[in-house]
Amino acid sequence: MSKKTSIGGQALIEGIMMKGPYKTTMAVRKKDGTVDLSPVPEKHLKDKYKFFGLPFVRGMVNLIEAMVFGYKALMKSADISGFTDLEDDEPQSDTKKTAETETETEAKTGTETEAAAEVEHKAESEAKVAAESETEHGTEVGAGAEAEVEHKAEAVVDVENKAAEEGALNTKTAAERECGDEPVADNGESQKGNDAFTGIIMVIGTVLGVVLACALFMYLPSLIFKGIEWVFRADLKVFKGVIEGIVKIIIFITYIALVSLEKDIKRVFMYHGAEHKTIFCYENGQDLTVENVRKFKRFHPRCGTSFMFLMIVVGIVIGTVLVLVLPDFIVERNWLWVPLKILLIPITCGLGYEIIRICGKHDNWVTRIIAAPGLWVQRLTTKEPDDGMIEIAIAALSDVIPEDGADVLP
Repeated sequence: MSKKTSIGGQALIEGIMMKGPYKTTMAVRKKDGTVDLSPVPEKHLKDKYKFFGLPFVRGMVNLIEAMVFGYKALMKSADISGFTDLEDDEPQSDTKKTAETETETEAKTGTETEAAAEVEHKAESEAKVAAESETEHGTEVGAGAEAEVEHKAEAVVDVENKAAEEGALNTKTAAERECGDEPVADNGESQKGNDAFTGIIMVIGTVLGVVLACALFMYLPSLIFKGIEWVFRADLKVFKGVIEGIVKIIIFITYIALVSLEKDIKRVFMYHGAEHKTIFCYENGQDLTVENVRKFKRFHPRCGTSFMFLMIVVGIVIGTVLVLVLPDFIVERNWLWVPLKILLIPITCGLGYEIIRICGKHDNWVTRIIAAPGLWVQRLTTKEPDDGMIEIAIAALSDVIPEDGADVLP
């Protein structure tokens, strides 16, 4: 039995986050091969202020919250999966070096002990000879031999003491290498420092991301449009919204295509495909098994990629309307035109979000036409997953499915 669900997901580093009506869970593959299943705490503005849950308002709010929660989940998945761990080559070399040093010390100590034993054995033999000599030849010879034996015995003691001192010194040195001379910082303070540092990095990353997005998708298309007008020596103002929109689409697709070539990003896109296939399997009422999930397609109309692409298309329509209704003074000056488009982003997000929801609920020729470009772009942002990735998606989805069916869209 086919149904539409409100459950959505996000691909992470070696994992997937699934968001249900009551809870959000992330499943991540750890370095030892086991699966870490943990809840993702979320606080939504619409739960506190109903205004932010209204149609055409919730689009921008949901986009911002998805970016914040998604970034936190991404960082957490990197930590759980061991992606952020430093290479162990240097620590392993130090350990190996320490082990080799200790082995050499033990061998040296053993050799010195053997030498001491050999000297002691020789001294005992000579003492025995001296005793026999004393019996046979008199006290003078025996006394000389006895003195020599005592001297060698002292040498044996010195060798044994030296070996013991070196062993104790090496033991202390190894302990110092293990523990270090620096005092160990308090774990609580260290964790607070790490959290603060992570927060600063998140803020800086968010600001830089917004600035870069505005530069690429707002200012650059307007600059290119002016360049096209200059090249053709023509007034193309009527086509300004369309031309800028086409430039945005080219930038968007080029960026996705380039980042998909990176090995780690490709694995994230494979998890993205596992997420879509698993949701499709659930929506078609089949048991969540690897065999069943693998049969379904990896392109879903409610995907964030489709939403981003649809926002560009909606932006083309809004830009065209603005060109027709606004005075040339505003349209022809980028220092006015670009800020105006930035201010209209909430309206663009609101319209795009409502349209993507409609496409997710209904399947007809109209919604298929609207969703087609976004589904095509998903050929870049989703890849066919392996069985292990599907297992991760199944674990995350299974944990957020409500028993009361609250996730089923009307």
